[in-house]
Amino acid sequence: MTQKDYYDFREEGTSRQVSLEKLLRCAFRKWKLILLAGVIVGVFFGAYKIMSIHSKKADMIKSYETYKNNLDMYNTNISDYNKSISEIQTGISVRLEYIQTAPAMQIDPYNCPIATAQIRVVPTGDNAMAYSDISALLNSIFDEIYYGDTSMIVSKNQNMNPAHLNELLLLRLYADSGNMTVVVRGENEAQAEAIRDDLLETVLSRKEVFSNFGGFDIEVYGLGTQTVVEPYLKTLQETSTDSLSRMQSSLRTSQTQLSQLVKPASVPQYSKKYMLKNGIKLSIVGFAGGACLMVIALICLVLFRGAVLSNDEIDGEFGLRTLADFSDGKSENEAGLDYMLARIESCTDKMDVKEIGVAGTISGKKLDSIAERLTKKAAESKNGLSFVGLSDIAKDAESYRKLRELNGVIIAEEIGRSSYNDIRNEIGLIADSGTELLGTIYY
Repeated sequence: MTQKDYYDFREEGTSRQVSLEKLLRCAFRKWKLILLAGVIVGVFFGAYKIMSIHSKKADMIKSYETYKNNLDMYNTNISDYNKSISEIQTGISVRLEYIQTAPAMQIDPYNCPIATAQIRVVPTGDNAMAYSDISALLNSIFDEIYYGDTSMIVSKNQNMNPAHLNELLLLRLYADSGNMTVVVRGENEAQAEAIRDDLLETVLSRKEVFSNFGGFDIEVYGLGTQTVVEPYLKTLQETSTDSLSRMQSSLRTSQTQLSQLVKPASVPQYSKKYMLKNGIKLSIVGFAGGACLMVIALICLVLFRGAVLSNDEIDGEFGLRTLADFSDGKSENEAGLDYMLARIESCTDKMDVKEIGVAGTISGKKLDSIAERLTKKAAESKNGLSFVGLSDIAKDAESYRKLRELNGVIIAEEIGRSSYNDIRNEIGLIADSGTELLGTIYY
C-alpha cells in the first residue's frame, strides 16, 4: 500500500460498526478463561447450596414430619369423605327407587281406595276355647300376616316386595269380641280387593298352622271397598321425601367439604442425595451463569480496548493483502510459514534488495521472534529475503527511521487484542513513510 492508496481507502467517519458474531467469536477465543469462570462460579454456587441445605437439617426434618402427619390426615379425610359420599349416594339411590316404585308412595292420601273385611274366630268341638286363647290366637294370626309366610306368599302372588305389601295393610284387633279388622290400601279399588282376597284366602288355607290352640273356625264377613283420607300414607310420603331431601343435602355438604380440602404443600425430605442433587443443579446454573458473565466481560473488554475483531476489518477497509491468519492457534506451522513466505516472494519479485520489516502494535519481542523465524525460513529457500522487527513505530524514532530504509513492510497483529485505532494510525505512518505495505499477518 502506498500513501495514495491509504488516503483513497481511509474512511473519514468516526464511528465503527461491530458485528455481534465477530464479538462472540473473539470472546470465545478465550474459551479456557470462560470455562474456568464457569467452573469457579459453579463450584461456589454448588457448595453454597449444599451448605445452605445442611445448615437447615433440623428444620427440614421437623417440617417433613409435620408435612407427613398433615398428609396422612388429609388422605384419611379424603378416604372418609369418599366413603361417606358413596354411602349417601347408595342411600339416595335406594330411597329414590322406593319413592318411584313403592305402591304406598303412588297413592293419593286424600283419595285412598281401600278394601275391608272382618275376621272372627269361632271355637268348635266340646272343649270351648278360653278368652285368653282367643286373644292369643288373634295375635298369632296378626303376626303371621305381617311377619310370617303369609305375607311372603301374598307378595309373591301380587309380584310385590313384602315390605311394600305391609305398608298397604292395616290390621286392627278386637280381642274382647274375638274379631280382627283387615284394611288393604291400593292404587285403585281393584288392586285393593285383589290383595285383600288373596290375603284372606291364604290365612284360611293356613289354619293348620294354629292347630295347637284347639278346634276353631275363621269366619270372614263385612267385605267392602271405599275411598278415604289416609293420614298414615300422607305421613309416610312426607317422611320419605324429607329423608331424601336430607340425604341430598348431606351429599352436597360432604362434596363441598371434600372439594375444600387442601392438600398440604410438599416439603423436601432432608437426605444426602437431595443435598447433592440440588448442589449439582445449582452448580450447573452457576456454571452457565459464570460462563455467560465471562463472555459478557470479554466482549466489554474487547469493546473497551477497541480491539480488532477479524482480519477483514482492517484489510477490507484499506484493501490490504492478508498474508496469513494464524488466529485459530493451529495453522502456524512450517507449511503455514512456507506458504506465507511464498506470498511475500511474489510481492517482492521485482525488488533488488529484499529486506522486509515486521511492524505492529504487538510487543517488540514477538515482532523480533516473527522476523527471526521468517528469516530462517527464507534462508532455507534461498530467495534473498531477510526480515527485521520494528517495534512501536508510532513512538520509537529509530524504528520509524529504519522503516524508511526497507523495501517493504508487513504488519503483524493479534485478533481481539490489538487496538483497531492504533492499527489504523500505524498504517497511516507506514503510508507517510513511502515504504510499500505488503500485507498483514494475524495471530
